[in-house]
Amino acid sequence: FKSALIYFSLADVPLNSYNLVHNSGDVFGMAVFSGRTGNGSSYAFVSEFNSYPFVDAGPDDTICANTSLALNGIVGGGSVTGSWGGTGYGSFSSGSTALINTYVPSPLDSLVSPIELILSSTGPCPVQRDTLVLWVEPAPIVSASADQTVCANNATVLLNGSVTGGASTGVWTTLGSGTFSPDSLTLNATYIPSAADTMAGTVTLVLTSTNYGSCNPESDSMVVTITNIPYTDAGPPSVSVCENNPDVALNGNVSGITTTGKWTSSGTGIFSPDNLTLNATYQPSPADVSAGTVTLYLESTGNGQCNPAIDSITVVFTAAPVVNAGSNIIQCTNEPTIQLSGAVSGPTTTGQWSGGAGIFSPNDSTLNAIYTPTAAEIAGSVLFLTLTSTNNGGCSAENSTVQIQFVSPPFANFNFTEECLGNSTAFTNFSLPGFGSIVSWEYDFGDGNSDTLSSPSHTYGAPGTYTVTLITTTNVGCSDTVVKPVNVWALPVADFVYTSSCVGSNLVIDFTDTSTVAGDVINYWYYDFGGMGSVTAENPSQLFTGSGNFTITHIVSTVHGCLDTIVTVITIPPRPNAGFYYNTDNGLNVGATFDFVDTSSNSTSWYWEFGDANTSTIQNPSNTYFANGTYVVTQYVYDAFGCVDSISTTITINTVTTEIVTLIPNAISPNGDGKNDVWKLPFIQLLYPQAVVEIFNRWGQRVFYSEGYADPWDGTYEGTAVPQGTYYYVIDLKNESQPDPFKGTILILNQR
Repeated sequence: FKSALIYFSLADVPLNSYNLVHNSGDVFGMAVFSGRTGNGSSYAFVSEFNSYPFVDAGPDDTICANTSLALNGIVGGGSVTGSWGGTGYGSFSSGSTALINTYVPSPLDSLVSPIELILSSTGPCPVQRDTLVLWVEPAPIVSASADQTVCANNATVLLNGSVTGGASTGVWTTLGSGTFSPDSLTLNATYIPSAADTMAGTVTLVLTSTNYGSCNPESDSMVVTITNIPYTDAGPPSVSVCENNPDVALNGNVSGITTTGKWTSSGTGIFSPDNLTLNATYQPSPADVSAGTVTLYLESTGNGQCNPAIDSITVVFTAAPVVNAGSNIIQCTNEPTIQLSGAVSGPTTTGQWSGGAGIFSPNDSTLNAIYTPTAAEIAGSVLFLTLTSTNNGGCSAENSTVQIQFVSPPFANFNFTEECLGNSTAFTNFSLPGFGSIVSWEYDFGDGNSDTLSSPSHTYGAPGTYTVTLITTTNVGCSDTVVKPVNVWALPVADFVYTSSCVGSNLVIDFTDTSTVAGDVINYWYYDFGGMGSVTAENPSQLFTGSGNFTITHIVSTVHGCLDTIVTVITIPPRPNAGFYYNTDNGLNVGATFDFVDTSSNSTSWYWEFGDANTSTIQNPSNTYFANGTYVVTQYVYDAFGCVDSISTTITINTVTTEIVTLIPNAISPNGDGKNDVWKLPFIQLLYPQAVVEIFNRWGQRVFYSEGYADPWDGTYEGTAVPQGTYYYVIDLKNESQPDPFKGTILILNQR
């Protein structure tokens, strides 16, 4: 029993309106309240009644055979239950009595389509039915084809998928990471596995239908099994063998899905015992060796679905060792040590000497070793040494032999002359050839110079003892050396000095030899006096008569005959002739000064005696006499050789005074006529050089001042002539013998 209360407003049910109530369900009773709940309400009850059953299966529809249909059946009226049935081969997922249900079609439904789904009412009322017509379309049928097995080195999968029924197209997907060619929409595409697929060993490929309309997509899968590949290893990428030992030991390996293989060659050699033996030996042909390389291939066999695996090894034929012991050697018995010049090239650069009883230095493994033979080997004349390569690697050792023949050396010798400096020293060769013939002479003259003539000459630039070396060499390369000291005698340096003395009217010259020589002794002297005779003394004296130029030739010689000459011209002038005259100022003064003028001839020096105990050696002297009297003046004149002449003259002096005041002029006329232009006070500079001289005008202004009197007053003041008139002087002699100054006047006349 159920009840319900529904409120309607006047807007829903207008007042005094007519309303029809329908019962579309079951039997029910209904009452109607009108008005308010508190007042003005009315109540009416409608009696119970039954409705007629009705059934609704739903609208007709179309589905795919691989989908389902949702059912929403309705049964009402007198009945509220129902049951599903029909003409199809499918099933109802919730049973046949659930009005809300799902129909799952059978694949056969698409063959008998359309089918009917029938809903029938159940209950007390008469049975009512409703039919839903359902069209069932066929579902897609997908086939990825059978699983496949491929090899990892031939792993391309040829697909042959098919899509029928409700679709004809599809798309391939992979659970791996490979790619489809030309694309994944091609049903017969090619699948190329990735490296990860190959490593995993399997990969699943899925074909899914597309363009399936209302159907659900259908899929099918296939499993691709990727088997292991064959592996071949021919050995290292390349191997080097020596051309004089070229066989190649092979050690091939085949693994994976097969363990067998075969060898082939790019050349024309053979495999031993055969080319199917993995560890065979390859014997190259001469053509292989000549070509320098050959490639050997190892290919797997018994590969099943796999492609054969191939690996190669390149055989490089290296050159055999090349050994050269050097050219045959002719060795001199005076230089028996032998410089070897071996060479080893190719795959090794080392070798070892053998065959001798002597010593290899530093050892017999040094290619350019020095070999010291035994005395017996030298005496035996011929020796053979063999150089054999070592550290040959895969090559066979090679060797070479050098022949050594011991021969007599030349005998070096020369003679020479010993010369004075400046002359050529002659060298004469006296060498003997020994074995062969002498083809070169090398002279070292000991001064940085050399020559290659057999008997050369050489001029030395300085005296001394030189070590001269001669090296002679024969046509077979043997040499000998001789060393001799050679003297070059120094030249003397001729020189002399002389002194002279007069004997009457003639001149005697004494000669003294000053010649020198380095490292030798002078034992001969010669003088030629230029027409006055000659002498062979070391330090002679010679009398020269007359005057003129005499050429003196002096020659000196050492004990080794080395000479030098000096020529000197000695000029002997005429004998000196004395003579002079003199000048003096006759004016009165404190001293009388006489100037003497030389008039002698042929003089080179002078000596004067003035008669007052004063003397002089200058040519033109002066002398001041401070006392009146008679004096004898004598002149002596000399020439360069010491000859002398003299002359004397008597002079009388009466101008000397001791009265200073008489020597002071009282007037001057500075008018430029050369007479009395200056105020002369010669006695001041003569006797009183420290005196102070002052001149004043009539107003007491000083117009002249002088310490000493080197520049006499010329009647000016500060460069301007003073006016004519009388001026006053004060002369302080600054001498104890004249303590009081001299004072007086001076008159200026005829001023310019």
